[in-house]
Amino acid sequence: MNSDKENAAQQQPLLVTGHSSLVTVLEVTDVLDLHTFLPKDIPAVVETYLEEARAKGIQTVRIIHGRGKGVQRARVHSVLRQTPFVESFQDAPLEAGGWGATVVWFTPQEQAP
Repeated sequence: MNSDKENAAQQQPLLVTGHSSLVTVLEVTDVLDLHTFLPKDIPAVVETYLEEARAKGIQTVRIIHGRGKGVQRARVHSVLRQTPFVESFQDAPLEAGGWGATVVWFTPQEQAP
């Protein structure tokens, strides 16, 4: 018999990223912190995360890419511009990371009748 915790884990959408030698599994929430990912993996991680977050019914997400020189921010924004269900995005408010994070809004999903 499965415990409540095991049942909850089975029902939560997960983000699985990486390549054959390293796989990362994360619970999909409304915040994604990219600091734990290799820079070369960030575009694929963001694409997968956006798809999973939207599938979970999340309408607004925050992606933390860090401040630095703006390289990761530019990569994230490039992915966002190419994602058809991204309605808009902007730098997060100062209290939520400022230009070290991006807030993303999805287009509304059509409800099944």
